[in-house]
Amino acid sequence: MLPRLAVRPIDRAADAALLARLARWCLRFTPVVAVDGADGLFLDVAGAAHLHGGERALLNELVARLRAAGFDARAAVAPTAGAAWALARFAPGRAAPADEARLREALAPLPAAGLRLDPATVDTLARFGLRRIGDLYPLPRAALVARFRDEAVALRLDQALGRAAEALDPIEEPPRYRAVARLPAPILEAAQIRHWLERLAARLAARLRAGGVGARHLRLAATRLDGDTAGFELRFAGPTRSVEHMLRLARDRVEEIDPGFGIDALRLEALLVDDLPPDQESFVRAPRDARDRLAFADLVANRLGRGSVYALRPVASHIPERAERRAAPGEADAAATAVVGAWRPPLLLDPPEPVESAVAEVPDGPPISFVWRRARHRVVRAAGPERIAPEWWRLRPRERTRDYYLVECEGGRRFWLFRHGLFDEPEPPTWHMHGLMP
Repeated sequence: MLPRLAVRPIDRAADAALLARLARWCLRFTPVVAVDGADGLFLDVAGAAHLHGGERALLNELVARLRAAGFDARAAVAPTAGAAWALARFAPGRAAPADEARLREALAPLPAAGLRLDPATVDTLARFGLRRIGDLYPLPRAALVARFRDEAVALRLDQALGRAAEALDPIEEPPRYRAVARLPAPILEAAQIRHWLERLAARLAARLRAGGVGARHLRLAATRLDGDTAGFELRFAGPTRSVEHMLRLARDRVEEIDPGFGIDALRLEALLVDDLPPDQESFVRAPRDARDRLAFADLVANRLGRGSVYALRPVASHIPERAERRAAPGEADAAATAVVGAWRPPLLLDPPEPVESAVAEVPDGPPISFVWRRARHRVVRAAGPERIAPEWWRLRPRERTRDYYLVECEGGRRFWLFRHGLFDEPEPPTWHMHGLMP
């Protein structure tokens, strides 16, 4: 009935692992993050919201980042964990006030399920006509406990309204690599920002060295007097803790920071780190040209964008267009499995272009002549075929066997073309141009 519906078995272990990674990612907003069930997170932002421009700005930034990453995120801010849970699921996007009277007003129209009750209890409440949280307000606590023979309903209501304490079980915070400067007086000039950036970079590099790691992703955040945050991010092809390299990439980006009415705090933190052995000047250290190449790639990528610099990494596939992929310069230096002994021309056409009026000896002879781009070419020399069978595990029924030929035509031009399909198949084979020789 729904041909486009994709059905896959639930992998709850993978879901839990992903939620745990999201919880660690949320530590950038607050040091207190707790996992709630199979699909929720609690963030205690008390004392941390002003670093992100206030509760509303933090809420918008959090949801925007999660949605940009492909998640269907719903969030809310409230003075209690129970109220935030209810608002996030039934009135997302709200920032409830801390005043109890206004909080009661915000929770009143929400369904009783917003109190984190089990389905059986919610059904029982509905049979008594108690479908909204506000319907429970007039009932005395003793009547709720007696009616449901436990304190679950009354406790959850008290927790949502802040009458009962609720402790969160925060995740263990991973080692943080950051350097913070609380400025004695607000600064406005780019030169002042560079001065403090040098000090922060030296302190951060020392902490990275002590942890045996290098930074792959840095962020400089400047907190302004108006509560807003400005800054920029830097990414590296490989892990680094070189102060000179950090400053080389950051100096030009300092001009992007709008100080507003003044900056009173600076924070330089490593958002992503990788293991990095201690530096040593010996023959086992990476060659200087390799380090210089990665440094140059970082410089260009941070000026022109992440996708502006890439390298080609081999992939274990006989299909020519799948035999390599784009990778970051540092990743491309890693060992990769490639097809051994496979010759390929330096220039491949993507996609292969059709060849018309090809004349060849049946069944496996090379082409004698063919028309490509409305020009007739006559072959004087040929080598092949090189047969490449389709990758059956990809389950693509339209793919057929390819027979590749390297041909030299009159005038000296050389081409790499293939016959797509075999003569004993119901559909006749076709010819395609795939590569050119310089």
